[in-house]
Amino acid sequence: MLLWGFVLFAVAGFVYRRARVAGARVKSMAGTPTLPIGQLEEMRRQVVRPHAEGGFRRVTEVVGVAQPGPGGPLISELGKIPCVWYSYRIRRRSYYHNHHGDRHKRWETVAEGSSSEVFPLTDRWGWTIGVLPAGARVEGVDQPVDRYERDFRPEPVEVFGVRLPSRRGTLGFQYEERVIRPGTWLYVLGEARDVDGPLTIARPEDGRDFVIAAKPEGELRAKDTTRYRLLLTGAIAALVSGLACLVAGFWLF
Repeated sequence: MLLWGFVLFAVAGFVYRRARVAGARVKSMAGTPTLPIGQLEEMRRQVVRPHAEGGFRRVTEVVGVAQPGPGGPLISELGKIPCVWYSYRIRRRSYYHNHHGDRHKRWETVAEGSSSEVFPLTDRWGWTIGVLPAGARVEGVDQPVDRYERDFRPEPVEVFGVRLPSRRGTLGFQYEERVIRPGTWLYVLGEARDVDGPLTIARPEDGRDFVIAAKPEGELRAKDTTRYRLLLTGAIAALVSGLACLVAGFWLF
């Protein structure tokens, strides 16, 4: 009983940390203003600095339409789809037999990646800001590739030239890819800056949330608020249960 109490305390701590992350996301979105890109450009020009570029930084939200860069749209890795950003992952489904002969299955990621090229975002007034997607939490975008392909391949085992029954192998592969297509309406929460010259929005240097979403801010906030409440309730429930187990354990002891 005492052991269960300590386990539930550990669970409560883990879930509470997840709840704090969700709560911080809600607070970040609620406390950050959505500014027109033209206003950011005006604020940038008013910054007093020793050089022409590099002195402006502001955490903000912007909304607009994704556009391909000067070199044209990117081509996604798996679906070969024209886009401004893509992310892909390939997972292998495998099996193995333990020393008791029981068969088990597992997933492992064999390849993954995402594009990091800056793409323009144009608001309804025609102003443009570059979006540097590296490190962003991307939500609500298209997922044109999401398929599982069977590919049964036992791994050969040979001992002194003798082929033995295989105890492990591959069952298949899961292919997943997300893309942001040109013309997609986006909400972006990040740090606007001009460190590299033109105004861009990227991941804040202080580690605050960086979001690129094809969803309205209100929908994102509602989702994270629900997640925060559920996690906090779970943490409290685990804490109370852990206390009950400890009290019961000491009482019985």
